[in-house]
Amino acid sequence: MVAYRNEHMRRQGYKEFDILSGVATVYRQNIDFKISPLDNNSWLNRISSLYLHSNIFDYDEVLYKNICTFSYKQDDNESIFDAVKYSLKTTEDVILPIFNEVMDIDSCLEYFNMYTSSFSLGYNENEKVFSGSCEGLVYFKTNNYKKLIEKKEERTFAKTEHFIKIGNPVYKQFAQTGFEERCKKNEEVIQNEIAKIDSLINNPELYNKALGELKQRKKENVELLRIYELEIKRNYKPLSVNGIIFQK
Repeated sequence: MVAYRNEHMRRQGYKEFDILSGVATVYRQNIDFKISPLDNNSWLNRISSLYLHSNIFDYDEVLYKNICTFSYKQDDNESIFDAVKYSLKTTEDVILPIFNEVMDIDSCLEYFNMYTSSFSLGYNENEKVFSGSCEGLVYFKTNNYKKLIEKKEERTFAKTEHFIKIGNPVYKQFAQTGFEERCKKNEEVIQNEIAKIDSLINNPELYNKALGELKQRKKENVELLRIYELEIKRNYKPLSVNGIIFQK
């Protein structure tokens, strides 16, 4: 989904908006096109953030600053048109290539791991239930969850190593406290995350409960999408800017 959000004005006589986007599966707890992007901050990414994460080692700082927000003069139709035109071009250049890579469950999980900060199983150990709006349960739909989790941490390792080498001040503390120690802790995080999924999959009661939850979510979301006259297809085609769902 692609949406826009009005931002606070930083210059008198001008207005600003931002472009947000995100991927949702039919296994999401709830798909709701009626609520505002402000209520979807946990899974919608600003276009500047998406650009930065997809070009972390060689991003264009000027471009990054230019797409943090899109501004236009108040009551100036030509200025509004230019801002909207530029935002659509940026959407085509930044968002669509990333969306076109999300073709199946594994690539969807890769997207979540790379661009979504609040991504977990949503399992409440005390109540023994699966809840929350995140889509971590999708891990139960693939046999490659170990490799996907390890790949996520490999990216974190590479990013940290890169920024330490170039002297990024944000990562200075990691160089001082010991990069190897941090790598060791990251490895522990990887193994703990994999072990948690393993334990749930190897527990027949919880595994069947998770599959039942996924089945129910899919049923409800497919029914909702059909209300919006959106088709659910198994064979996907690359997205075009004309096929984007825009939400205010």
